[in-house]
Amino acid sequence: VSWGNARLGGVCPGSDDVARRGGVVQLCSSSCAFAARCADGSVLCWGIAEWGGDCRAITEDLKEVRCLYSSRQAFAARRVDGALFCWGDAGSGGDTE
Repeated sequence: VSWGNARLGGVCPGSDDVARRGGVVQLCSSSCAFAARCADGSVLCWGIAEWGGDCRAITEDLKEVRCLYSSRQAFAARRVDGALFCWGDAGSGGDTE
């Protein structure tokens, strides 16, 4: 459950989507976005897209995620195989390259 300004992360993904993924096991936040690691190893994001609230471009990479990290305006996910993927504001660490 979340609340507040929808643009700033106040509206989270639907409970059906979270339930299909086995529930949330880890939650991280940037200034205006959230990332949730689900029990199935997938990641859900919401909030300001530029600050990590939109991870759709790398959804296929965000599988078997072991741990999430956040900065002020970005997120990073480490997978079971050790691969690291970042998204959000590039100046805040959101660029993997």
